[in-house]
Amino acid sequence: MTYFVEIANPAVHYPALARLLNHFEPDPIAAANIQEWDRRNEGNILQRSVVCNADGAIIGYSVALQGPWNQPGEFYLWLGTHPEQRGQGIGQQLYNHALAFIQAHQGTAITTEVSEDQAEGLRFAATHGFVRGKHTFQSRLDLADFDEAPFAAMVEAVAAGGIRFYTLADVADTEAARRGLYDINRRVSLDDPGSDGLFPTFEEFSQVLFPAPWYRPAGQWLAADGERIVGMCAAGYFQESNSMYNMMTGVDKAYRGRGIAQALKVLAIRWAKAYGADYIRTNNNSENAPMLTINRKLGYQPQPGSYTLTKKLTKKEVNHV
Repeated sequence: MTYFVEIANPAVHYPALARLLNHFEPDPIAAANIQEWDRRNEGNILQRSVVCNADGAIIGYSVALQGPWNQPGEFYLWLGTHPEQRGQGIGQQLYNHALAFIQAHQGTAITTEVSEDQAEGLRFAATHGFVRGKHTFQSRLDLADFDEAPFAAMVEAVAAGGIRFYTLADVADTEAARRGLYDINRRVSLDDPGSDGLFPTFEEFSQVLFPAPWYRPAGQWLAADGERIVGMCAAGYFQESNSMYNMMTGVDKAYRGRGIAQALKVLAIRWAKAYGADYIRTNNNSENAPMLTINRKLGYQPQPGSYTLTKKLTKKEVNHV
């Protein structure tokens, strides 16, 4: 059977696209999530494409985009085919379609992510010249099983040592408060072993974070020494799965080794449990041994992680258009 690639229409395709993505994503996806991704990428170069069967069900999908987190000339590409429809060339059609889009926008490199338990996806990427890069571990903590008691004294000890913990819900919602959150995010993100040296501007950061449906000021935990913010732990709430996601935890270099990161994580977990979420997830670069150790202490259980893969386009590919 012959299939055709078409540009995704939000009004027509997004509900069915969400059903396809639920074969790949660890948490439930709804059409509203994809619309939120579109909002986050306003102003970026973006193309979502789908392949439908005769009944109109989406059996293949790709997204190609270039945002502020990409290097010059670099595009992010992700594609997937319904597990029951593989081996028919749908993935290749999607790849060719996305590559043409990237070429038309002077792309010179592509980066993608493939779950470590998706053997077919890893083979497809390798066949098309992608090289494995960083390995990200995913882990999950069922909040009903979390016992805070063994960590309470540690949190109190860190606070007694002069570190003040608070959230953005505890202060006025001002530009200064938001910039404080941005600044610590930027510092610890760029210092992460998996950093590629890029971080969005304050305006780009604000566009993504503050209007997001998962954003909760009470989930933005900060650690301060006097007025200086020295650490942070950000958690967001996802209604579809009644879950939290710990997006980033980090502490300035000069303040590491004092238990601040672990205390921040405990406070975020405490808040997530009180909020009524069922579980909390997080991801960590494989090279970030200290954070992985903290997660194990707190009872996080390992889940399938993912690989970042990259490909530099050949001169022939770059000059194709």
